[in-house]
Amino acid sequence: MNDKSLLSVTEAAAIMGLGRSQILRLCNQNRLNGAQKIGNTWVIPRESVEAYEPGPQGFAAVWERRKAERAALREEIEAAISAAKGEEG
Repeated sequence: MNDKSLLSVTEAAAIMGLGRSQILRLCNQNRLNGAQKIGNTWVIPRESVEAYEPGPQGFAAVWERRKAERAALREEIEAAISAAKGEEG
């Protein structure tokens, strides 16, 4: 690429230590900010590649994330119930 601030999929893969298919998946999922598809080619901002932080991977990570979401929702519901009881009493 001519512009040092924009990277190809191959260049991004080399910097991130990932495969080309993983970079393409991140681009298609809009997980690399500013990545744009021009024709059949993705261009990815260098700053987006350098700032990328993958989330926890695997089933256990998904399970923990869902458990935390449920706990937060439970707390919201309990707070709403407490507020409603306080208004009634």
